[in-house]
Amino acid sequence: MLASRRLILFIVFIAVPLVEIAVLIKVGQLIGVLPTILIIIGTAILGLFVMRGTGFGMITRASQAVAAGRTPVEPVVDGAFLMFAGLLLISPGLVADTIGLMLLVPPLRQLIARVLVGGLAKSGNLHVTVFGQRGPKAKGDGPPGAAEPEEGTIIDGEFKRLDDREPRDKPRR
Repeated sequence: MLASRRLILFIVFIAVPLVEIAVLIKVGQLIGVLPTILIIIGTAILGLFVMRGTGFGMITRASQAVAAGRTPVEPVVDGAFLMFAGLLLISPGLVADTIGLMLLVPPLRQLIARVLVGGLAKSGNLHVTVFGQRGPKAKGDGPPGAAEPEEGTIIDGEFKRLDDREPRDKPRR
């Protein structure tokens, strides 16, 4: 376990920047220094626009999903991938820019999201709880002696009885 973490840290902090530098040098040799710099600046500007538009768009789509009675998992995951794409585009490097541009393609982004979220769900590292919706429940499920569930929406929360409040002082006149 410790060895795999060290390997991941090595890749993230040493290997990825070295690969990015090598690719920048090679592309600079092929197309020239100025076009390479312009590509880096252009993708960074694109990344800023993606980051700027993603936040409000994700909130709007999540709100619409909740209003329609659906869970907002899809809009949130899609928005998270768009934010990640924006971060990759902002970072200086052509490999990261390529991955960021690939994440901007909706079918590809959705495919990657399905694979990653599906893998997390199967591994048990992802737990999704849906509030306000009931799944099918057989009679007799639950603790012994418990009342049978009623049909309808369940709202989970805390409450305090108004009768239990401390008495107020009499109003002053």
